[in-house]
Amino acid sequence: MQVYYYNDPTVDLLNNVIQNKFFHWFYIDKTSGTDGPDNNDFFIDSNTEDRPFFVHFIYGEEEGITSPGTIHLVKNLVYKFTKDFKIPFKKVLRAKLNLSLSQNGFNDNNYCIPHVDYVKPHKVLLFYLNDSDGDTVMFNETYPNKFDKLTEHKRISPMQYRVLNFDGFQWHANYNPVKSKFRIVLNVDYEE
Repeated sequence: MQVYYYNDPTVDLLNNVIQNKFFHWFYIDKTSGTDGPDNNDFFIDSNTEDRPFFVHFIYGEEEGITSPGTIHLVKNLVYKFTKDFKIPFKKVLRAKLNLSLSQNGFNDNNYCIPHVDYVKPHKVLLFYLNDSDGDTVMFNETYPNKFDKLTEHKRISPMQYRVLNFDGFQWHANYNPVKSKFRIVLNVDYEE
């Protein structure tokens, strides 16, 4: 797990696009898919307090490009970032924007559903696009290892221009913002 600071003009340009009143966000009722009988990519415990959020899908391996207006900005940002920091990069598996709104009743002990994004080897980039509360919590446990309880490794606070890079098999979750009006994260899953 590595935390970077990346004050690139593309971040500001992307923010101008996505915070426009005409940008489309889609309602999602839970953090991770919990409906299927064989799902083993999420974990629910007594601290889980999942809340709805909004998403804007940009690209998926199976879906292809779903947001022609933002794909070029996101590709440029990811390619530039990985090149500038010499991070091995092969291809994007999925790219999406997550918008979490302030949630009353959420506290420091509550986090959304702990999960891994894929059950195949991958890496994750989280680009924090605004300053807010609503930390990302990283757990010590990794997929597919068995465990009875998650143990917190570290919390990363959202700050504009901060980027978190980690192994996709590391369990993680987000906290909803309480003090801030919203939290926006660009979530990119990729192969090295």
